[in-house]
Amino acid sequence: MKVLVIVALLAVVRALALAAVPGVVAGQTSTSQQLYAAQRLSELEAVGGVGRTSVPMLITQPVDHFNSSDTRVWQQRYWMSAEPFQLGARAPIFFHAGPENALGDWTVWEGVLVQTTWAIQLRGVSIASEHRYFGESLPFGNESFTPTNLHYLTVENTLADYAAIVQHVRELFGAVSGQNPVVCSGGSYGGFLSWALRALHPEAVDAAVASGAPTKLLGLVDNDTWYE
Repeated sequence: MKVLVIVALLAVVRALALAAVPGVVAGQTSTSQQLYAAQRLSELEAVGGVGRTSVPMLITQPVDHFNSSDTRVWQQRYWMSAEPFQLGARAPIFFHAGPENALGDWTVWEGVLVQTTWAIQLRGVSIASEHRYFGESLPFGNESFTPTNLHYLTVENTLADYAAIVQHVRELFGAVSGQNPVVCSGGSYGGFLSWALRALHPEAVDAAVASGAPTKLLGLVDNDTWYE
C-alpha cells in the first residue's frame, strides 16, 4: 500500500520538475518526439484518421473508491476516437492509461497513439483517460493539492478510475465479453498503470502492453532485468 502511494506521489514530483525543463513544457518537443509524432500522423493519415476531432467526455467518479461512506464525487476527463455507438463485431477496445500529465484531443487524433490507427483498421475504439489530479481531472478543483486532499491520489484509486471508465465504455458500445477484448497500454509510469490494471482488474482488461514499466514496484513480479 505504502509503495503504491509513493509511486503516485513521485509521479506528481516528476511532473512538477518537468514543467521547469526546456523542451518539455507545453508547445516544445524534442527532435525525437517530433519524428515519432510525424510517423504516427503518417500512419493515421493512411487509414483516414486525420481531420477527425473529439471532445473530452466526462465520467463521474467517487473521490475514494474504497470508502462507501464517502459519497463525494468528481468529474474525470477521457477521450474516444470512434463515432458514438460504432464498434465492430469482435473489434477491440484500446485503452491508454494516462500517466502524470494532462491529456487532450491530440492524444487520440494527432498521431500520438498508434492504438488509434489500429482501432480504425480493426473497427475498434481508442480511448485515452486523464489521470486524477492532472490536467482538468481535479477531484477538488483548485483545492486538490492541499495535504488533506492529496490523500486520495493513490495508484489504487487511479486503477479503480480506469476500470470504471473501461466498464462504462463497454456498456456504451454494447461490447460483448469474449468478443470485444480490451487492450490497455502505457509507457513508463503509464506502462506500470497499464500492467497493474491488467493484474488487479482482470475483469476490465484482457491484455496490457506495458512499455518501460517498473512492474517490480507492485511486488507481483520477480524480474531484476529492470535494474540491469
